[in-house]
Amino acid sequence: MFRSAEYLGTEEDFYSQIPSMLKSILESKDFANKELQNSEKISIAGLPGWTIKYSESDPKGDGVISTGIDSFVYNINTGEIIAISLSYDSNDKSQYDYLGDYKKVLKTAKLLTHPLHLNAINSTNSAKSDAKFVGKYYRVTGIIDQAIQPSDGLNAMVIIQPDVMAKGMESTLPLEINIWLTADEFEKIGGISSVGKQFDLSVKLTSISRNVISIDPAVKGYPVQLEFGEYD
Repeated sequence: MFRSAEYLGTEEDFYSQIPSMLKSILESKDFANKELQNSEKISIAGLPGWTIKYSESDPKGDGVISTGIDSFVYNINTGEIIAISLSYDSNDKSQYDYLGDYKKVLKTAKLLTHPLHLNAINSTNSAKSDAKFVGKYYRVTGIIDQAIQPSDGLNAMVIIQPDVMAKGMESTLPLEINIWLTADEFEKIGGISSVGKQFDLSVKLTSISRNVISIDPAVKGYPVQLEFGEYD
């Protein structure tokens, strides 16, 4: 079963409320006769989420045991909480691998991302306008110019220099794209050997760095770097 519900808070609000959401679920009447088997963080389409697994004996006392799994994640691009649920019981003699297929569904889920229109971002000249772009997930593609391994508590980073030149700067200075990756993500794309290779990943735009030191008003304020992902 797939369900969605609108959520008007921020991504940070949602994840801070997960403990209270779980407490509410576990203390609800619907969960009164169920036994919690597992509760843990998971990743769905690259987004942090949560899953709980539980079992329930049939109140008729006939020995039938039902197994249920509920997983949920917040899709910041659509402003919705997505929930994926599975249930099956011991009456089923088909030997079907329900749990295995459920895990495959979660693993192959893909985030519907925004196209990255660099020229639209490049043409803005106000930090206020960043709100239209920052916090959303974009599909970022390009040739990796630099690949930096994780160190000193910081994530790894790859740098892409697109063909779009930073507006207001010298024509030889491209708009720089910095993408922070976890150690696992970094290894998955090839680590330091990924330089010169094609990059294609859905990542969150976390900040836009602007030129604030130029004395030339035609340059000051325009984007010079886009930061994707979390640095730690």
